[in-house]
Amino acid sequence: MRDLRLALRALRGSPTFTIVAVLSVAAGIGANVTVFSLVDALLLRPFPVAHADQLVRVGRTTRDAYFATVSYAEFRELRATLAPVLDLAGHYPNSATLTARGEPKTAWLELVSANYFALLGVRPMLGRGFLPNEDSVTAASAVAVLSHRVWRSRFDGDRSVVGRTAKINGRPFTIVGVAPPGFRGTFTGFDIDAWVPASMQPVAVPSAGSIASREDRFLMMIGRLQAGASVKRVSAALAVAAPRLRAAQRDTKEIVRLDVASATGVHPFIAGIVRGFLGLLQAIVLLVLLVACANLANLLLVRASAREHEMSVRRALGATRWRIASLFLAESAVIAILGGVLGLTLAVAAGWAIERVPLDVGIPIDLPFTLDMRIVALTLGATFVTTLAFGTGPALHASRADTLGTLRRGAATTDRRGARVRSALVGLQVAVSAVLLVGASLMIRSLQRSHSLDPGFDATNVQLFSASPEQLGYDEARGRALWEEMATRADRCRAKVSPHRRSCRARCGDRERDDGASIFRWRERDRPRRTGFGPRRP
Repeated sequence: MRDLRLALRALRGSPTFTIVAVLSVAAGIGANVTVFSLVDALLLRPFPVAHADQLVRVGRTTRDAYFATVSYAEFRELRATLAPVLDLAGHYPNSATLTARGEPKTAWLELVSANYFALLGVRPMLGRGFLPNEDSVTAASAVAVLSHRVWRSRFDGDRSVVGRTAKINGRPFTIVGVAPPGFRGTFTGFDIDAWVPASMQPVAVPSAGSIASREDRFLMMIGRLQAGASVKRVSAALAVAAPRLRAAQRDTKEIVRLDVASATGVHPFIAGIVRGFLGLLQAIVLLVLLVACANLANLLLVRASAREHEMSVRRALGATRWRIASLFLAESAVIAILGGVLGLTLAVAAGWAIERVPLDVGIPIDLPFTLDMRIVALTLGATFVTTLAFGTGPALHASRADTLGTLRRGAATTDRRGARVRSALVGLQVAVSAVLLVGASLMIRSLQRSHSLDPGFDATNVQLFSASPEQLGYDEARGRALWEEMATRADRCRAKVSPHRRSCRARCGDRERDDGASIFRWRERDRPRRTGFGPRRP
């Protein structure tokens, strides 16, 4: 404690140095904690359900796809086959139009099997989950369970919402339940708005094909290990089931393998991409922390050299080398602790911003920041490591000072050994900074090139939008007619906006795509004008 008091007194005497040092550490630790929070949210954090360690994912792997989806018929066969070792549920997220209180908005639904909530052990906050008969293709039930967020935002938290109706793609669905707060579905990184039985696929997600077809594969699978079962036993059961699955499909020569993996984190088919991206981010922020530590070590070496006379007097009065070193380590610890606290605060603020800033990428990205023990443990570990990283060298340098020589000269001097260490640290800073600078330049250049790619037409004042007429029950002919009408209306609007008429194109989607696309272009004082089209029942 005495060393800490002396360290605080010394740092108060150098406020500029202290502020620079604390901010440097805070920036490095804050960046690392922020990136680790993303790693935690996307790769490490289990679902907020009971006994999440028992959950696994099952996927169909072929020559061209890893952990791909299965058809509804294949899912039911696998569920029956794996019943002794695994309770299996199906799910599939996709977009739809959810109309609540007369206001249509794009929402993300998750098609699920009837046993979905029961398997996960999730009890709806209001109402119930799905009944077994609501999973029947022959007697499909238009029922839905709302997410807690949608219940609050679209229904004002009305507790009498159960039993009322909401329209999904223009079809009335009866609300039978509201999910508990914190449950966002089983596709990590997505924020699901509502859940509907998989049997409602023709209405909720018509672009997925036909639920009755073995070749239209859209269901992902998640399961819970039965009592006494293990992943090894599940793998053995899947090895037996794979040949049967291959024999029943259209192309019997296609290699099919059934895989099992932990359900923690993002889905396995995108896990490799996510790990690579987050690994790159983590490497970058670690380099930033390394530069900060090297910079601080250099500053502390200069500070130690300036205090050589003070340390020599202490040595002459009987202080041991360890005593001298502990004084400098205490200063480093105070700087690291203050930087760690500030860094954690910055990370929480960054997490709050990431969670709330809307990302206009067409999918409901959900990156919840949770200040749990893993985040706190990382901050404590980073604080300890940074203390040693930038404090050990200056502490050893100060403890090895030439006591007699310094006292004879009566002033602080700079020895060659300290100069060599500082030169090495400067070289390290320059090298790492150069790597970061070159990497950042390459990334910026890549982004610039991606924006300057030639799309094959003049993209000036061009706007893109997509729609899914088939979600509202349009067949191909009526969908094309709708696109033509929309193009005509846009043409008229553009003619009114500006005398500089430009081309207008409309293209209708087909069953191989889940949306259509249309391009409209016009001028309004050399700036694009926003427009929009709402869904309309046929």
